Amino acid sequence: MSSSLDTQQHNIPKDRLFNPYRLPSTDSAKSLVRDVLSQLMEYESHLGLRKRKRKAADQQSFEALVTSLVCDLVHIHLSAPERMIHISLSKRTQGRIKRYHAYSFSKTLPDVLQCMASPEMGFVHLEKGRRGHFGEGKQTTILPGPRLLSRIKAAEIELGDLSVDIHQETIILKQSKGAHWDKGEWVDYQDDRTTVEYRDHMLRINQWLADADLHCDLFDDSVIDVSDRLLRRIFNNGSFEQGGRLFGGFWQGMSKQQRKGNLFINGSPIVTLDFSQAGPMIAYSLAGATPPSDDAYAIPWYSTPKNRKSVKMVFNALLYSGKVPTRFPKGTRDGFDKKATFQTLMEKVAEVHQPIAHLFGTGVGFRIMFMESQILVKALLDCIDHGIVALPVHDALIVPKEKAEEVKGIMLESFKEVTGIDGMVELE
Repeated sequence: MSSSLDTQQHNIPKDRLFNPYRLPSTDSAKSLVRDVLSQLMEYESHLGLRKRKRKAADQQSFEALVTSLVCDLVHIHLSAPERMIHISLSKRTQGRIKRYHAYSFSKTLPDVLQCMASPEMGFVHLEKGRRGHFGEGKQTTILPGPRLLSRIKAAEIELGDLSVDIHQETIILKQSKGAHWDKGEWVDYQDDRTTVEYRDHMLRINQWLADADLHCDLFDDSVIDVSDRLLRRIFNNGSFEQGGRLFGGFWQGMSKQQRKGNLFINGSPIVTLDFSQAGPMIAYSLAGATPPSDDAYAIPWYSTPKNRKSVKMVFNALLYSGKVPTRFPKGTRDGFDKKATFQTLMEKVAEVHQPIAHLFGTGVGFRIMFMESQILVKALLDCIDHGIVALPVHDALIVPKEKAEEVKGIMLESFKEVTGIDGMVELE
């Protein structure tokens, strides 16, 4: 019985967070937003909900809020109609770090939503949340109401009629995780020359991708929003020298199989170029040592063609853990002989990689990830200089097939400049 219930709960579509940076990008979408704004202001006037006219700044904030709400409601209807948008109306949430808040976020959000959800307006279907003092809490959820749905249909609005504000904060700093289930809260920081430079890099990359000719022919149960191209750079453990990977972009949510044969750049089929053994090689560069010329994941007596992935996961665990692990990482035990112990495996890895063994259990993995991200960002910027559209996926780039050799050279140059050693790039 419980197994069946678990399956049902697993299949329930997850609500997604309100995106306050959604904007209209075409005349039809802008006209829809103007229509809703006009209706809301007439409603306010008719019921006498406002005693005096809004100040210019307040009116601008009001219009920005309604615009983002309308556009995100349109987006959820077109991209995932089975899901809902969850949004916090808590004053405590509204008062959080302004760096990561859109201009549209304001204390008037609950009142505006209530107005849009009124029976007379019918632009929003609103289900208020509840606090979790004596049980599980639930955030407020919203869906497009009947009047908004009719306008979406009449105007024949599509996902291509929407965009996002590329001037939103793209340099994210996360604090260290306090526990296994802790995702690491976003924290504020003081801008300096480094963060300003990182943000300028991301703006240039996002502007380039916003205008890129990307096409996806994938047709299945999911809807691929090819306008979802904005990238953010997320740093870990409260440090701008840890993490820094690029997140976002519709292509990152696609599997390798989905991208192959379905994703096109400038009308060309794509290939994926991957840095081979980047983690171990960067670790050797940090230790000032020469990396091995053969496969870094080939551990005598333990490595086979079938369990290379498990060996790689163990290797990464040794680099990312803040203390020396004592057991096999989750999902790796079956990759080794039943008689093998983690202690003997770890000792063998340390023996093979003696020059970097002192880094195991130090958490250096996030520093390695930072260097990977520096390499990728530099490669992306160099691709832009060469007029090439490249899409990042962690430590790899998706590029037009005919540009593969040129991009491979760019990636190798970026690796050498950041690490001081030669890297390896392979066709995935």
